Amino acid sequence: MTSSDDRLSKLQSLLGQMGTDRQALERLLLGTVDHLSASGAGVSVVTGSGTREIIFATDQVSAQIEELQVRLGEGPCIDAWASRLPVIEEDLSRTSPVRWPMFVPAAREAGAAAVFAMPLQVGLSRVGALDLYRDEPGGLSAADLTDAVRLGDAVTHVLLRLEPYDGGFEAAEMGPTLSAEIYQAAGMVTVQLEVDITEALARLRAHAYAEERPLWEVARDVVARRLRLERDR
Repeated sequence: MTSSDDRLSKLQSLLGQMGTDRQALERLLLGTVDHLSASGAGVSVVTGSGTREIIFATDQVSAQIEELQVRLGEGPCIDAWASRLPVIEEDLSRTSPVRWPMFVPAAREAGAAAVFAMPLQVGLSRVGALDLYRDEPGGLSAADLTDAVRLGDAVTHVLLRLEPYDGGFEAAEMGPTLSAEIYQAAGMVTVQLEVDITEALARLRAHAYAEERPLWEVARDVVARRLRLERDR
């Protein structure tokens, strides 16, 4: 059993390795997964326009969890960002069907049994959320939760010092940086359907959900003019 001194030493070692590039973020997230006995982790941020961007995921299941939340607009990171509080769901098989009606079955199918999310914020400014999942049910101890909050602060510290779009703002195995193509696609949809940007993003998400496709993939097809969304009839 790990003593409290050993735990603190490992945490301090992990926090002491922080840097300001994508590799630093990756090391920090992988260390967080190990320290909290999680199966994977992902990070997303929210832009000034309210669009959620996936920054990084440690594995394919985490990547799917992040993509599901962007596509569906519900899930632990959405709630953590909105409430500014940690979200702990230790057993998705027992989650109320009204909490995340679309996210839960899809996340379980992807391989997640428990999910946790930490808000990423500096003072009153919200940055995004850190997501963690386990492939077996189980909660976070009080020590885990305390460390998760501290690690979330560390992730925020690294994020704020990353150069935007330097090759680091992309999720593992999920294709290119999301924001550029999604914004471009949304702009095209605003013109094609004569709607505002919020409605255009909602239309893109709805199409992605209906077709069970990643949002970035739908956006790419719109930008390449392989897909044109239709007006409501």
